[in-house]
Amino acid sequence: MSSRLQRPRSFMGGKWSSPTAWVVPAFRSRGYTVVSVGYRMLPHVGIKDIMTDVRTAYAWCMDNLPRLVGADPCAGVIAGASAGATAALLAGFDFDPKPKAVINVYGMVDMLDPSHHTTLPFKADPYITSATEGELAEAMKTRDPSKALVQCPWAGDLPPVVPLEVTRAHLGLPEYTPTDATFFHLDLVTYMVKKRIMLRTVFRCDETADDSVFRATLRAWNPLDRLANDVEVARAYPPTFILHGSADQFVPLHEATKMAAILRRAGVAVGEAYPEGMDHCFDWAIGSPKDEGWVECVIPMLDFLDAHLRGPT
Repeated sequence: MSSRLQRPRSFMGGKWSSPTAWVVPAFRSRGYTVVSVGYRMLPHVGIKDIMTDVRTAYAWCMDNLPRLVGADPCAGVIAGASAGATAALLAGFDFDPKPKAVINVYGMVDMLDPSHHTTLPFKADPYITSATEGELAEAMKTRDPSKALVQCPWAGDLPPVVPLEVTRAHLGLPEYTPTDATFFHLDLVTYMVKKRIMLRTVFRCDETADDSVFRATLRAWNPLDRLANDVEVARAYPPTFILHGSADQFVPLHEATKMAAILRRAGVAVGEAYPEGMDHCFDWAIGSPKDEGWVECVIPMLDFLDAHLRGPT
């Protein structure tokens, strides 16, 4: 029996972009079909638009993959890394039908955690273009969804850091060419990170919004609150595998372990891998079974999925 893995990918530290290298070889090795979802990115859209795009992609997969590749429509998994994991976690609450499992790779689980509202614990990337912060601030006001990008690799995956052929191979897009808009978007992401306005931007609470309104908005969406405040919601949550580095500077490990504890108390199956000393995006160094981390991080995830989608063999 084949299964379908739908994988939205990233934003708060990822910016909704391309799939990590290990994903396709890992899941295909177990017979899973992988669909990488592109959706509209900040600042032109907010969380409601983003989740609409993910929901639309999920529905498309359910309707079309059985015909196209013979995938089992009753065995869908939704997964993501960083903010893509946050989107996947949100999908686990109310998508219909619910995914059979959720994979959370260092996703933000508690948007109200103080670490997301204090001084940045690391140095932000330098700007790439010649745009001033004033110009970036003005561009942040744009709210035209038609101008939103749906694909934007990291600077380290683009020329001049790597040859264009490498970028194209990584994306699986043989004609892809970055534009000025690509690099400007990367600077917008850096600006949001430096100014600590990423959450306000995605949840559409600009800097003039009252802090109590902002916090109430976050609480309404917050996965940890939704699970902790309603045991029936927690009990109905899909089996979840969590992969999170113990030294993550962007999303602290305790968010992941709190979620795992709540789900386990509610009787939900949980798988966990917390590689020691690893920071945010540590899995970018994992690309194939020969790489360090594959056995510790990837194999347990695949075994967890097999157990919950296929049962005993």
